[in-house]
Amino acid sequence: MNPTESSEKAISPRVAAFAVHLFTACGAACALLALIAAVSADWPKMFVWLGIALIIDGVDGTFARRLHVAEVLPRWSGDANFMTVVGETRIEPEDLTTTYEKLRKALNG
Repeated sequence: MNPTESSEKAISPRVAAFAVHLFTACGAACALLALIAAVSADWPKMFVWLGIALIIDGVDGTFARRLHVAEVLPRWSGDANFMTVVGETRIEPEDLTTTYEKLRKALNG
């Protein structure tokens, strides 16, 4: 067994694929921190956090393709979210006014 083989087998493909998802989530967290800095009018900090988020966004797709994330974790691809994966529920987008009218009619009889 050579050293290359042992290091390649150290992390399972599912763990590596999930790590890519965590890395992508870190980008979303950085974008949120940029938003918080913008609300506080701390512009230099906002641009730093936004830059970090953009870098993460720029490279996470490359990692995902290299580690075959769509094949290893097919239910965790970009077309699925928490509700469809965990709750086994489909989400229908609807305007809040339409939802309010439906609820008002249903509750008033």
